[in-house]
Amino acid sequence: MARNSDVWEIARSIRHVEDRFNRKFNYDWVFLNDDAFDDTFQKITTSLVSGTAKYGQIPKKHWSFPDFIDKEKAAAARQDMENRKIIYGGSVSYRHMCRYESGFFFRHPLMMDYEWYWRVEPSIEYYCDIDYDPFKFMVENKKKYGFVLSLFEYVETIPTIWDSVKKFIKKYPEHISSDNSMKFLSDDDGETYNHCHFVGVLVPAKRNLANVSSVVQFRNWKSRLAAIEGLH
Repeated sequence: MARNSDVWEIARSIRHVEDRFNRKFNYDWVFLNDDAFDDTFQKITTSLVSGTAKYGQIPKKHWSFPDFIDKEKAAAARQDMENRKIIYGGSVSYRHMCRYESGFFFRHPLMMDYEWYWRVEPSIEYYCDIDYDPFKFMVENKKKYGFVLSLFEYVETIPTIWDSVKKFIKKYPEHISSDNSMKFLSDDDGETYNHCHFVGVLVPAKRNLANVSSVVQFRNWKSRLAAIEGLH
């Protein structure tokens, strides 16, 4: 995802991905924006990619607050976070972006042509050549999700996430796999969250993974709880 104003930042990202990886494989690029892409953006990016460039606009209903959100309550929560100098605390667009990336990008009509995806954002850089095809590797090894980087989360941005997770686990135990990754997320068997998370921008994954019923159910569950908590 990128905006017209990001053209030179995304151009740099494209150059990195093409030079380090895609010049060998020529995969397509899908550009999404909550506004229409202008001619300059399309001309510059098309000239840089080795595959086919496609441009789409995000529907307003996917880049906005859900109808069940109390906007005044949400605004007050954002102001409080901004006052406490929490990263992205007052940003509406950042929340829309997170909502879209977690719940809607894989449903965009342009994405329906693809089984796999690899997110690229403005200003990312790759410092090493990638001489193999990670998509082919994942298919051959029956993998659905890959990650490059794991960091500690900004705790102040997710004050209620783990309580929500535990409530969901209790209500829907049928969704919890016996060989899950709880040891990655918690150091005390799930009682508390250790703040580890995958950096999503560096993730190659199977597109329909985000549309698995249990994932969709959890996403909707958390969104409803966020509405009650005023955290949207």
